[in-house]
Amino acid sequence: DEERITADWLRKNVPENTVLLSSAAIVDRQTIQNPVTTAAGLKASAGFMTWLYTHGIDFSERVSLIENFFTDPKNNYEFFEKVPADYLIIDEFLRKKYPQLEKLLVVKGFKEVYRTKAIAIISLKR
Repeated sequence: DEERITADWLRKNVPENTVLLSSAAIVDRQTIQNPVTTAAGLKASAGFMTWLYTHGIDFSERVSLIENFFTDPKNNYEFFEKVPADYLIIDEFLRKKYPQLEKLLVVKGFKEVYRTKAIAIISLKR
């Protein structure tokens, strides 16, 4: 199972205070929570949106910043100022919604640090 293997890799290779950005940041019922982030026991840039919503926490600004970053990672400095994120997990949901994201990240100089057949992890550290 690629998700479990990826979570194991993260537990062994990143500090425990690492923050992960993933498809869970997309408000969509298919991406309620990212299993890799959960299984690795790491923090998420955008956690379980339903919980935030039912507790009256306004997460719209963060979601907007993340969506802008996914659309144009080259020119999105506000994202890095306001959203905690050390690594981005790219999975089938992100690839489907933002098909150019991986290519744009590489062009901008972000480094891929891990890859399986279905999952890639990109370092967002600058």
